[in-house]
Amino acid sequence: CRPACSVLMFLFSILCAIAQTGAAENSAVDREIQNGETAIRQGKYAEAKQHFEQAEKLGALHSAEINAGIAIADLQMDHFDAARQREAKVLELVSTAHDRAEAYNLIGTAWLRESAESTANMDMLRAAEESFQRAAKRDPVFDTAYFNLGNALLRQKREGEGAAAFKSFIDAAAKNPAY
Repeated sequence: CRPACSVLMFLFSILCAIAQTGAAENSAVDREIQNGETAIRQGKYAEAKQHFEQAEKLGALHSAEINAGIAIADLQMDHFDAARQREAKVLELVSTAHDRAEAYNLIGTAWLRESAESTANMDMLRAAEESFQRAAKRDPVFDTAYFNLGNALLRQKREGEGAAAFKSFIDAAAKNPAY
C-alpha cells in the first residue's frame, strides 16, 4: 500500500506543479492583456501592441481578445492592412453576432481611414461600405456600424443612402440596450 501511496503522492505533486505553472502562465498572459488595454486607453499604441504580442508569445495564440487588441493598435498607428488581417483572425475565433459585427466594423474603419490617404479611395470606400453593411446585418442594434456606413456613403457622394444610414443609426441607438 505504501508504494502505491508514494506513487500517488508523487503524481499528485507533479499535477500540482503543472497546474501552478499553467496558472502562472495564464496570469502572465492576463497581465500582458491588461497592460495592453491600459496602453490603448492612454494612447500608447506601440506599447499596447507589444503587450498584446507578448501575451500571444506566452501561449495565447488563438485569442480573439489579443488579435483585436493588436488590430486596434495597428489601426491607430495607420497600419491598415495589418489591422484588417488581425480582424480577419478575430472573425475566425468569435461566434457571437455582436463580436462578428465589431470585427467587421473595425475592418471597415481601416478601409475608411486608408481611403483618406489613397488615390484609389473609391475601391476602399466600397470595401468599407461592405464591411459596415456586414456589421449592421450581424447586429442590427450596433449603432456605430450605421454611423460609419453613413460616413462611407457620404464620402462616395451618395447623400440619400447616407441619410438613410444615419436614420438607421438613430433608430439602432434608441433600441440599443446599452443606451
